This record gives sequence, structure tokens and C-alpha cells, in this order.
Amino acid sequence: MSQDYYQVLELPSTALAEDIRQAFRRLARIYHPDVAETGSVAQFQRLNAAYQTLSDPEQRRVYDAQCSTPPTTDSPSTTTESSVVFRTTSPPAKPTTAELQPVRQALKRQLTRAIFLAEQLAEQFPGDPTARHLLALSYQRWGNALLQRGEQAQARTYLQRARATEPNNEALVFDVERDLARLR
Repeated sequence: MSQDYYQVLELPSTALAEDIRQAFRRLARIYHPDVAETGSVAQFQRLNAAYQTLSDPEQRRVYDAQCSTPPTTDSPSTTTESSVVFRTTSPPAKPTTAELQPVRQALKRQLTRAIFLAEQLAEQFPGDPTARHLLALSYQRWGNALLQRGEQAQARTYLQRARATEPNNEALVFDVERDLARLR
């Protein structure tokens, strides 16, 4: 695959159909060719191709099956930060500081990228509490950002994911419950 459609739409590979639709609409408002300042025919075509593939369940299943390698980081929305190391041999019991660092950096700047990196890390180290914590934290922060944007349905989804990812973290659960209360 030459392009990662999830990255084009700035979404994690676990995005729901509603997440895909909303991401496409948000980015289309920015990159549509009729928008004077930010319009781009090439970027809009990439967005449209990504949306057409990922919004159709059958095409998405085929696409996901074909994507056996991690996505590239050539999207204009990414930075030059390092990526998570994917090993072909058995991983160590705990992620190294070098493997955790990209997630921590992305949490400071790009929440959707943080989710992507944290999900990859959690898949690579399924029992590691640090990887699980970073995933829950990225979900919570993204949910909070969506809440501030007024995207309440998506905010609820990500906040619930955060709570389900790390239900024993009292501080995180408190923050999530506070954010969910703002939705009511």
C-alpha cells in the first residue's frame, strides 16, 4: 500500500464508521478545492479515496487484510518524530523507553497520532500496564478535545474507551466521569 488511509483521515485503525464519516467531513471542509486558503485537489482526492474505502465495510475489510505492515509517516499532518519499533521476533516483556517516547511526544501535540501509536504499542505489549495507561490517556485526551469542539457523540465514545481501557485508574476514571458529566 502506498498510502495509509487511516493516517490520511487522521484516525486510528480501530475507528468506528461514525469516526470515519466525521473525520472525512472535518478534513473535507479544510481541503476541498473550493476553499481558497487551504484547498488542495490532491489532498482532497486522497481524502476521498480513503473515505470511499474505509466507509464501505467490505472494502475496509479487504484493505485491512492487505495492510500487513505499519503505516508510513509521510502525511503532511505528521512530524519528524521517531516511530514505534516493530519487531519480527518475540518482544521483550516491557516496552523500552525508546518505544514509549513517540507516544508521549504525540500526546503533547497530535492526539490522533498518539492514539495510533498507543494502539500499536498496546498490541505489541498487550499485558504491559504502561502501554495500557498511555492508550487510556490518549483516548481520554482526545475525548476531551472532541468535547471542547462540541462533537459530543464521538467524545462519549472515546471517553468510554478510556474508562474501559484502564478501569482501575481512579484518577483517570474521575477525569472521564467529570468529562462525561459535561455531556449530560
